[in-house]
Amino acid sequence: MSKEAKTNLNEILPLLKTRWSPRAFEDKAVEAEKLRNILEAARWSPSASNIQPWIFFPGLKGDETYEKITATLVEF
Repeated sequence: MSKEAKTNLNEILPLLKTRWSPRAFEDKAVEAEKLRNILEAARWSPSASNIQPWIFFPGLKGDETYEKITATLVEF
């Protein structure tokens, strides 16, 4: 492992150890600029063999896309 890789691993391990999977969310909309930034970061994320198999369906609460997405969710 190169020195650069070790440094990056040391920086990311604490983040990975503290991650969590939310089961509930605040009733507050995400700002449009933040959503654009998140989707842009996801768009540039690596994929196997640069296949980039993802498709994004952003939906705003109350619109048709949002309703279709939430209709597929299973309650915990």
